Amino acid sequence: MGFWTLFKFLLLTILSPKVGWRKLEKFSIPNNIIQSKLLYPCLSILAISVFVPYVCGYGNNDKALNAMIMYALIEFVKYFVGFFVVSYAMSSWFASTCKTSDDANRLNNYISINLTILAIINIMKNLTPGFPLFDFCPLFVIYVMYTGMNYVKVEEECRSKFVVASSILLLLVPIGIKFVFELMIPNFN
Repeated sequence: MGFWTLFKFLLLTILSPKVGWRKLEKFSIPNNIIQSKLLYPCLSILAISVFVPYVCGYGNNDKALNAMIMYALIEFVKYFVGFFVVSYAMSSWFASTCKTSDDANRLNNYISINLTILAIINIMKNLTPGFPLFDFCPLFVIYVMYTGMNYVKVEEECRSKFVVASSILLLLVPIGIKFVFELMIPNFN
């Protein structure tokens, strides 16, 4: 399965989350395929998009080039490491959703797709600095997470906890990782 096929699934999930998750459910796609052909390329584009305001001369381009390179690396790493942190936390807390290896693969696909959507939102924020609409788009990702619960096969009594936990983890873990890296780099801002 190639990038464009997976991108169609992702686009369908963004435009109509219920239909997108149902379509994805019909295929048994290994998580490493989704990561290597969808998540990692989007993260690479995200890292490159950091330089667009710098190159085009709009937005906050008063940073030095080495600071922009560090910022690009942080943008990539916050989602790369964030996937593993979120996957570990969710598979531990919701062990009932990961009874088999197929269930664990579905959970990791769920996390990968939602992180990819967040990365696309950040790409759009980088390409249009100062446009406030994209600041509210992560709220839409919560709806996408909610509609994906049938894909992950969350039990009925755990649905509210699952949505809250996945929303908090998927939205705040990358922010926390970015914050930690920015603290580690002296004079970053």
